[in-house]
Amino acid sequence: MVTAVGSNPLLRSFQLALQAAGLRPHTIENYLRDVHRLMGFLGHADPGIVKPDDIRRFVGWMQSERSAKTVHESQLALRKFFGFLVTEGELKIDPSRSTKLVRYKVPSLH
Repeated sequence: MVTAVGSNPLLRSFQLALQAAGLRPHTIENYLRDVHRLMGFLGHADPGIVKPDDIRRFVGWMQSERSAKTVHESQLALRKFFGFLVTEGELKIDPSRSTKLVRYKVPSLH
């Protein structure tokens, strides 16, 4: 659902929920950026019509553009967003859950 001025009330609600949960502003910005990036990739702003295949295509595109760690973090942000929508009753199924998380290795400090 998009309002006449172009802001998405679901994204605004998600942002407020993240703030209420005490997440840092930088983390909230990153989560919102990742959701906007997905919507831009798909060419629409309606999370209600996002399908698991859309998420998989997005992850594949991200893997060609970004590091594995960034892709992983983006997937976590999308899971948080779609999980929020399910909790709020906006969606029945989280389309991001059927996509396997990208693995990455953290370099050893030794």
